Amino acid sequence: MGGPLGARDYKRGTADMRFGNLSRLSLLLLAVLGVSAPATADTFFTQLGTLNPPAAPASNVILVTGTGGATYSNVVGTPGVGASVFAVGAVPISSANLAFGPPFTSLQAGFWTASGGNTGIAVFAVQGSITAISGNNATVAFTAGQIDVYAVNGGNFNFKDPGTWGTSGTSLGQWTLATPANIVQGNANADSGTFASTQVNVISGAIAAGNLLSGPTLWDKAASNTLLVASTFDPFGLASVVKEQLEVRIKETIEANYGSSGSIPLANLVALLNSILSNAGLGNSGFSDFDPNNLATSFDFFATLQTEAAPGVQFFIIPEPASVLLWGSLGMGALVVGRHRRRSKSGLLSA
Repeated sequence: MGGPLGARDYKRGTADMRFGNLSRLSLLLLAVLGVSAPATADTFFTQLGTLNPPAAPASNVILVTGTGGATYSNVVGTPGVGASVFAVGAVPISSANLAFGPPFTSLQAGFWTASGGNTGIAVFAVQGSITAISGNNATVAFTAGQIDVYAVNGGNFNFKDPGTWGTSGTSLGQWTLATPANIVQGNANADSGTFASTQVNVISGAIAAGNLLSGPTLWDKAASNTLLVASTFDPFGLASVVKEQLEVRIKETIEANYGSSGSIPLANLVALLNSILSNAGLGNSGFSDFDPNNLATSFDFFATLQTEAAPGVQFFIIPEPASVLLWGSLGMGALVVGRHRRRSKSGLLSA
């Protein structure tokens, strides 16, 4: 979620992918003839989704919205190009908009637990670095991160206190920050958004009180995560490998500091923020020099948060087995011809 949401490798690979109706033979052919396969499709397509909280699922979901959250951000050491940036935040999930019919607005009361009363809290932790600074304007590219969703009694949630974000409970769903890709509308009924890959996982704005930061981030969905999944996909046919993802758009209103009303002692806040970083695999000291009241010199800031999350997929197109066999035959034919020509040439030279 990038600063509204260094480098680390993520838990990706086959765990994030789902194979369609591919036979063992076609997969074996791809392994042998991998050079014949088309290049990866570097585009995220928004799709219709299914939200599967502990109670009844909601289908045809195009957008999940969060409001009333907060982000804490810290630059480690002296701010400057190349300096590491950490951000931790949480936002309550307030509604799920559907492709058909009116939007659902009762997630807090009925969708997160069968008995009602609990709210889904999306908690994120990200790491990146400053790529440019112009005056008080910093551009940050985020390269690693994690989102977890927890069920919390809505009356106990305090966006200024990470101790109320539910992180000691069980995660209902988890995503890891993905490699940037182009973002486009996929299904005609899905939420639309168009961003170039250079705009993804990058946040730029004036780090000063009252300004708004916004930007899209892209997240990989682990195979075990069934909380919000794409339910329509694969316009390229069945012979594709699909990776389910989540696009998250962030709007942050920057404040001068983390505030006094309802906040907790700074030492407690630092310990909690570092523990969330640690849970996301981002170390446990990114907030150790956190100074939320030294905004002008450190780029540390507190921000109120709104998010929009759209489910979708990224495709890795695989040819049908017949095409693989044909390409393989052509490749072997070219190889045989090449060898024959080299031998003929060698024979002429020795004559």
